[in-house]
Parts: sequence; C-alpha cells; structure tokens
Amino acid sequence: MADAKLILSKIKMYVDHPIPLSSLVCLESRGFFFAPLIAARLGLPCIPIRKGGKLPGKKIQVSYQKEYGPDLFEMKTDAFEGVTTEGKKVVLVDDLLGHGGSILAAKQLVEKLGMEVAECVFIFDVPMYYPTCQEKLGDLPRYAMCQLTDDSLDDFAK
Repeated sequence: MADAKLILSKIKMYVDHPIPLSSLVCLESRGFFFAPLIAARLGLPCIPIRKGGKLPGKKIQVSYQKEYGPDLFEMKTDAFEGVTTEGKKVVLVDDLLGHGGSILAAKQLVEKLGMEVAECVFIFDVPMYYPTCQEKLGDLPRYAMCQLTDDSLDDFAK
C-alpha cells in the first residue's frame, strides 16, 4: 500500500474497464483498505463481506475451509439495494489470493444475491498455489499487483 503509483495504476485499470460494473465487493478485513480507494475513484459503491456474527439484520452466509480450519462469511440480504445492477457485474477485492477458499466463498455469496462476478483483484498472490486456485475458481479472471515467491514468503514469515 506504500507504493502510490502501483495503487493508481490498478485504479486506472478499472476506470477504463470494458465490462460495466455495479460495485466492488471487499472481503474482511484487509480488502477494506484497498477496495474503497478504487470504488471512490470509479464512483461505485463498495460493499463489504464480513466474517460471521458481525452484521446485524437479515444476512446470508457461506462457510468455507481455510488452511487452518473452517470459517464463515456473511453479506446483508439487501447489500445491493439501491445499486444499479441490471446488466452489470461486480469485482471482488481482497489482499491475498492463497488457496482460493475465501474468494470462492465470496463469489458464492454474491451469486446468492443474484449478481455475477466479473473478476477478482488482489494485492498479492502466491504462484505455488495456482493449481489449487484453478481447480476452485476455474476461468474466473483474477489479477494481483505482486506475486509472493518462495523467497519472499520466507522473508515475510521472519
């Protein structure tokens, strides 16, 4: 997030996006830092997906498996209320694409609410997990600003 040029280049990519977008959907919690920047620049709403038990009112849930155990995501049933959605898609935004479980759960939530996902954007992805992601996400387009290699993961863990 410290590289302003990198952030602005990603925002520019969406300003010129060929697919009509209705909104950006961000995953708790680090997706909350990045998605609002893009959404504000595009003049689109930014809709949160929260961890289980944090949203009031009517909501839908999807459970999914993380590397270290089960987890739960939720969205308000009226998350897209007031958002122009006809003929438009959403972009999912998160910080890291690991094994693909959380982004797949987010996609399932959005689809339960009648929306289609155009693509996913991440700050980081991990190339050694590409086969697992491909198996889970299929041809869903996904982009990352940076790739974490084995060496960078070792540095990150220190």
